[in-house]
Amino acid sequence: MSNGLAAADLTQARPRSAAESAADDDRRRAELDRLWARGRAFLGAELAIMGGAMTWVSERHLVAAISNAGGFGVIASGSMSPTLLDQEITATKALTGHPFGVNCPSCRVWNGLFRPAARGRTGCSGAPRGRAPLSAVARR
Repeated sequence: MSNGLAAADLTQARPRSAAESAADDDRRRAELDRLWARGRAFLGAELAIMGGAMTWVSERHLVAAISNAGGFGVIASGSMSPTLLDQEITATKALTGHPFGVNCPSCRVWNGLFRPAARGRTGCSGAPRGRAPLSAVARR
């Protein structure tokens, strides 16, 4: 755990000048950037913010809005057939040129029926027999 943010947030007994306040803000931002760099690199997004896959909610419009705003949107495919999921991925691609992912809680969709988003991350919450669990998300 970093001490950078805690150290920058210590209050001082004397009033701070505008320059000191700005310097503290810059230090806090630099520390956040350092902490978030790994998440941004993994997601391929401007911000290390990932939209949760919520069944019936996380569909093309929400996913594209999150991705277009700099985060990483995730389609919730739990209630979708493979055909509907394929249509949802195609429609999401039409709404954003940014990375997004698909949450596949059903391995039947993952195993050969699912065509992953070209620039997203995919994973399956179950582990097909003979394969490693896909809680570690595969890069596409």
